[in-house]
Amino acid sequence: MSIALKQIAAKVGEYTGLGIVGTADANSNAAQIVDAAMGTYARDIPQNSVIYVNYDAAGGGAAPEGQQAWVTDFERATGTIAISPSTAPAVEAGDIYEVWDEVVESRLHVKEAINRVLTEQCHYWRVVPLSMLADADCQANTGWSVFGAGVKNTVLAPTAFAYPYRFGRYYLDWTATAANDYFYQNLSATENRTWPIAVLMRVPAATTATVTVYDLTNSAAITTSGDTLSVTGLTDSGSDWAFLKGSFSIPNNCDRISIRINNGTLDGHTHVAFVLAWPSDSRSLPLPDRVKGEKYVRKVYSLAEYLDVDFPETWVRGEYQNAKPVADAYGGLRMLFDSTVGSEMFAYEERTFYTALSAETDTTDCDDKYVCWMASHELARAVAQLAEIRKGADFAKPYQNLEMRMLQRAGEYSRLNAREPEIIVRHMRT
Repeated sequence: MSIALKQIAAKVGEYTGLGIVGTADANSNAAQIVDAAMGTYARDIPQNSVIYVNYDAAGGGAAPEGQQAWVTDFERATGTIAISPSTAPAVEAGDIYEVWDEVVESRLHVKEAINRVLTEQCHYWRVVPLSMLADADCQANTGWSVFGAGVKNTVLAPTAFAYPYRFGRYYLDWTATAANDYFYQNLSATENRTWPIAVLMRVPAATTATVTVYDLTNSAAITTSGDTLSVTGLTDSGSDWAFLKGSFSIPNNCDRISIRINNGTLDGHTHVAFVLAWPSDSRSLPLPDRVKGEKYVRKVYSLAEYLDVDFPETWVRGEYQNAKPVADAYGGLRMLFDSTVGSEMFAYEERTFYTALSAETDTTDCDDKYVCWMASHELARAVAQLAEIRKGADFAKPYQNLEMRMLQRAGEYSRLNAREPEIIVRHMRT
């Protein structure tokens, strides 16, 4: 299930009746689009209608793809649409274009309506592991720091998994700018407490990546037990994903530790899907700062320790009923348990919105029809609002009616296809 921005825009035009897609014929040029099929269009194409070239037939996204103009005249007999300003270079046969009613004002308003829906209304419930580390699920690099010469956003980049997602939407791709450079997080700690640690990682080449726990107070490495916390790629194609779990004890007089992941080779890459660490005697674990309220949290799960990274659909997730999100003293949220966490891994379902689309070919895996109907409603809402401001309530009335019809259709589709009334969701594996 994947649909591109320009495909959503075309459907929005179809559903609302505010836009139509055409293909340029020969004799098109910089100042006019000739499309004989447009002569069969039931409605006129008035002056000031919006023209947007969404595909250049030569391929490669070259101009005039992405250019916008406005209609100055339409000759139905020949399907000739005169436009201003002229495109550069000229429109040629096979180029695909969109025509939007004048009330839309700009193709940018269509894109904005689509992205508002994706980032504010369409959501799914993503399973997120709990950890003392920020951004432990590696969907962003915000909570992490880097040691070495590289710029963080360059050498520690969130990278998209291919759909269907095995462990989340993204993993962190770390590039060592020198041998044994690392990325890390520093955490407060209390001496003599036991911390489990679990990491899901791989290397994409014949290099070695290692997880190290370091005592910042006493400037010494902390010994871990359990799995050896390193992965080595034996061939040029690297290793598969490896699930590593161990534990360590906070040394005497230690009140600060560092979790570090390095690669022993210059320009060596390390892929990390999650890094979990927590005090086993804790009765609560923090939720990420991005979680602003209890409504963004749903079920809590305990995760089986024998995770099989080759078959994530077999990962055992037992719903844990005796945990709930509560506000902490600093304004954030924590997951409060009825007893100590112990060595079990826990995860929770987080309400997550989709990512905005930038390029016309960018895709979303939000339900195709739902995002199209909701974007149609959002565009109609914006058009109705502008129409009322520009020309008054009477002129805006048809667009307000259109807004209500689009919302009704989106609601009908949601009720028939969603797991919950009025909500389209997708369960994501972590």
